[in-house]
Amino acid sequence: MSINRALILGLAAAACANPPGPELVERFRATCARLAAEASTSGTPIVTGSDGWYFTAREVSALGAAATATGPNPAVAAIAAEAERLRRDGVEIVVAPVPPKGIIYPDRLAPELDVPVPVRRLDAPLEGIYADLRARDVRIVDLTEPFIRDRFHPEGPLYCRQDSHWSGVGCVIAAEVIAATVRGMAVIEAPPNRVYGLAWFATPIRGDLWQLLRQPPPREEIRARGVIAPDDPLLAPVAENGDARIAIVGDTHALVFHGGEPYHARGAGIADQLAFELRQPVALHADDGSARLTDIWSLPALGSRTRVVVWIFAATRLLGDA
Repeated sequence: MSINRALILGLAAAACANPPGPELVERFRATCARLAAEASTSGTPIVTGSDGWYFTAREVSALGAAATATGPNPAVAAIAAEAERLRRDGVEIVVAPVPPKGIIYPDRLAPELDVPVPVRRLDAPLEGIYADLRARDVRIVDLTEPFIRDRFHPEGPLYCRQDSHWSGVGCVIAAEVIAATVRGMAVIEAPPNRVYGLAWFATPIRGDLWQLLRQPPPREEIRARGVIAPDDPLLAPVAENGDARIAIVGDTHALVFHGGEPYHARGAGIADQLAFELRQPVALHADDGSARLTDIWSLPALGSRTRVVVWIFAATRLLGDA
């Protein structure tokens, strides 16, 4: 690791350990509420940030409304019930919500806030929800602090500037963190130790936010890490029959960079990266109809070999984002 990157990671770790004051958290929430209201008034689903960054008005609205939410969170009870149901069948769940883009890059969302750098966590409502899930015996992988520590990754940002999803680099960091949890689970036997090849590449994308712009700028180019199966260099290392000891269930965050267009690239998504980290194929069950919140807290049918489910979805859904 270079001295500069080590310094950045050290400063970010110190910032995460020293939480921001409530005044900054409230200013961030109020700014998000204002930006979302302005987008609604102008009839656009996009909030334009700085330096070519775009955010979904839906996410920004959820961050703005989070502090006013009251009462029990139905998602917490539903996830805990699903985890207990599968546990009775010998299957463990690892819940890995994808941090909001605006939480990892608040300085790109609202530069007028003058957010201190290194960035500190501004997602207290989500932290509270994660604590509630842990109290109900749900295993949570909180990606927020690792993402903040690595948001200046040498290969590029962890989120696409012109798309609502994490980037190829974000998939790599998420897989590293999730794999560290999965390796220590008792239900996982020794992996088959499959060796996959790696190849970083750059690719222009047609971001979902870019496609909505009236006058779009030049297309963004992102870096991604391709994972190559040893028996077929053209295929990603994912169990084709949907049955493996480890399964990923998720929304479109589980699809981007995995299967090609319309999800940008092939063989470089979270499923591919997790297969590389764990040295075995994973099953992938992802729903491209990600707006259907009525169904998201019920898992699909899993393969008979599955022992661990990694559940990936946008964290704003826990805030009631429709």
